Amino acid sequence: MPISSRIMHTARAVPTSPATRTYSSAQTSGYAVIDLETTGFSHRKGDRIVEIGVVKLDPEGNIVGEWETLVNPRRDVGASHIHGITASDVVGAPVFDEVADALASELAGSVFVAHNAGFDAQFVVGELGSAGRLNTNSIPYLDTMMLAKSFLRMPRVKLDLVCAELGIVNEHAHCALADARATAEVLQFFLRHTSAQGTTTWADVVAESRSFSGYQILDAQGAQPRLWSRADAQATRRALHDGSWVSRAVGDRENLDDADIAEYFELLDRVLLDRKLTVLEQRELLAFSERHGLSAEGLARLHQQYLAILVAAANADGVITADEEAIIRAASSYLGVAPDRVGVVPDGVGVTPGRVGVTPGRHAGTAPVAPTTPAEPTTPSSSAPQFSSALFGSQIVLQPGDRVTVTGPKKYSHDYWNGYFGGHGVNVAGIAKATKVLIAGNPDSMSGKAKKAREYGIPVIGEDAVAHVISFAD
Repeated sequence: MPISSRIMHTARAVPTSPATRTYSSAQTSGYAVIDLETTGFSHRKGDRIVEIGVVKLDPEGNIVGEWETLVNPRRDVGASHIHGITASDVVGAPVFDEVADALASELAGSVFVAHNAGFDAQFVVGELGSAGRLNTNSIPYLDTMMLAKSFLRMPRVKLDLVCAELGIVNEHAHCALADARATAEVLQFFLRHTSAQGTTTWADVVAESRSFSGYQILDAQGAQPRLWSRADAQATRRALHDGSWVSRAVGDRENLDDADIAEYFELLDRVLLDRKLTVLEQRELLAFSERHGLSAEGLARLHQQYLAILVAAANADGVITADEEAIIRAASSYLGVAPDRVGVVPDGVGVTPGRVGVTPGRHAGTAPVAPTTPAEPTTPSSSAPQFSSALFGSQIVLQPGDRVTVTGPKKYSHDYWNGYFGGHGVNVAGIAKATKVLIAGNPDSMSGKAKKAREYGIPVIGEDAVAHVISFAD
């Protein structure tokens, strides 16, 4: 059955096997209210869907199901300041092809409804057509914006204004499912409180929708796809920052050979270069554990060993500097290792000779306090391979004439970066194999520049990391 009916506990669809169900126009009816968030305004010019919200109603206008998913557009996500979706949010989302059968099955035999439906329809036509789920270049639809113009006589009929006029509350504008719910309530108003349903336009759209045979469902099982909501993306970010993502390693090996351990530690050095772990980088680490059949316990043990190596290297001179401590604490958080597991004591605690901790007097205006005893620290195992982390000395040193690239800056402008690097004789230019580093507003960016940088093996760092990752030879 369509996933809207499967997800909602109020679903009234007759149970059928997804593998044998036919999507004939005679079998289905009702309304499929759609709202999309997109990277821009034109599918023809390369913009893509980044979020889908669907609300299903029966012919009487009763809501019988709903679903939502983010969509990985395989490009930059566009106006995050409007739709609130970031590159990190869509890293784990399905690509459109994975949800195409689900969307086509919802629309088959139902009336496509949207507010400013021409906009949403062009994206659905473009995406379904590209995915091989539509054999025509147009689809019938009912537009609640046009209904508002005809029946409400409002000078402006944007969704928020229509909702305000009708007393409909939409607490999450520009969230696809919330906007689809609001549009569904607008449709219910026209169904129940106006004569709109009796107009020729409405009747024609319903008839055309029921007879429309352009939707192609290639895999009926695909009508029940993996979905990825904003809540899923938020949970992933939380797991990323507290290290609980490590539990997703599902192999059965707890130990690796020396060469594989060294390879993983080098990977950790690379992804932690800017003291951040992005969703894409986390997936790299999990992909490594999957390739090697590593269990969550084995992965956690590697992280403890790696942090112990960092602490030992930082404390080789008897003092851990503020910068070294910041790196260690960031790594311990992202890798799910409590600082005291590797001998780092709580913030503000002094250091006795030979003990790992915060340098006395580091915090301006505060006197060092007596040291406390941390938990027994993990030390590098004698059986572990000899590994010397390059994380503390891994600054990118730029020479005059070097090239850097900037993509999607958020905190600073392109002009700012031109001045920042130009003052040291470093050129800001497009991505090329000669580029030394790519600076991204979001290091999870899937812009063309970011994809090329990863292809070329060029480091991708966030704007805030520039000051402590990049230095200049001049």
